[in-house]
Amino acid sequence: MKAAALEGQLRASEARNEAILRASLDAIILMDHQGRFVEFNPAAEAILGFSRAEVLGKPLADFIIPERFRKRHRRGLVRYLATRQGPVVNRRIEMCALRANGEEFPVELAIIPVAGSDPLLFCGFLRDITERKQAEARQAVLMNELAHRSRNILAVVQAIAARTFSDSRSAAESQPIFARRIEALLRSQTSLAPEREGGNIADIVRLELEAFSERVEAEGPALALSARAAQTFALLVHELATNATKHGALSVASGCVKIAWSLHGSGEGARLHFSWREFDGPPVKRPERTGFGNIVLEKMVRDDFGAEPAIEYAPDGLRYALDAPLKAVTES
Repeated sequence: MKAAALEGQLRASEARNEAILRASLDAIILMDHQGRFVEFNPAAEAILGFSRAEVLGKPLADFIIPERFRKRHRRGLVRYLATRQGPVVNRRIEMCALRANGEEFPVELAIIPVAGSDPLLFCGFLRDITERKQAEARQAVLMNELAHRSRNILAVVQAIAARTFSDSRSAAESQPIFARRIEALLRSQTSLAPEREGGNIADIVRLELEAFSERVEAEGPALALSARAAQTFALLVHELATNATKHGALSVASGCVKIAWSLHGSGEGARLHFSWREFDGPPVKRPERTGFGNIVLEKMVRDDFGAEPAIEYAPDGLRYALDAPLKAVTES
């Protein structure tokens, strides 16, 4: 009777454990003392791309550990079995894992020796942190851009003052004009962080260049950008405007900027074309070093818009253009 009761309790316990394995959103992987898969739950299948039947009994290192780390993994396992000590056991770590398609991706991993197991078993809890890492990287870029803007703002104010007070107007006439331009510049800073629902491309351009409105032509259809695209686009326009103010067409009285955007195609093939052209400015040349501005103008545009920007350092001013899938800038 007691034996039957114990057997029933054992079956119930096994059923609970199986339910936990199947319900977990994190990958749960059981490895034996020889480094072979013993268990591989459905979340592990979904995250890593291998089937349970495909991996059970096989060496874990050959499947989910990038090749350059496999020797270290095997040495660490041997050392732990000998000393019961290791730098990655009983703690959370971040590392790269390998999917079935060969893609490496960042994971958070906790490895726990299973108490009472003989030979020893290890239980690994693995979580895909790709989205978190992308968000952290983007936040770092935005913080760098904020610092970059802070350094640039004084140069922009000085340029506005120099142009305003060097005209033929008197000081009394120039002062209210200067004040209006500074107010416009301050309003433009709000474009760094558009509202959660995104922003209109025309509003971003207007806010950023309102202080130079008499020498800037902007033309294009109304287009609502997603929140992320609006933020990237605001950074892009700010970088172009700052460079034009400090070194380009807006740094001299004769210079001007023409901005245009248009939509082409329809459905899945619809695209946004954006161009920035400077005229009658001083000679420009490609920067000798790659700074934060290049990250915004090139890398962020590639990453966020799926577009390859075209940059031309023409004799009388910069030319910048991008052609992006419409859904990349309008869909969240």
